[in-house]
Amino acid sequence: GKLQGAAGDSSFHYIVNPAKTGPGHGKTSERTDMVQAWMKYGKPPQPQGGFTKEDYEAAKEFLNENIMQIFGYSHPPPILE
Repeated sequence: GKLQGAAGDSSFHYIVNPAKTGPGHGKTSERTDMVQAWMKYGKPPQPQGGFTKEDYEAAKEFLNENIMQIFGYSHPPPILE
């Protein structure tokens, strides 16, 4: 969809239909509208990216910190419990 309304204009309209239309974008009934997109992508991310405490401990043990720094990476922060 698209948002309409000029700066300073008090009329603001949400167009909630799917943004992608026409052939090549799947069945009309299966397209994602604005509300469906909010529900699908508006969820908070998983804490610690879905990794367990054991995953983090293994990363600290097995990933060479010097090599990680060369490529611009660092060990993940500790998991808060």
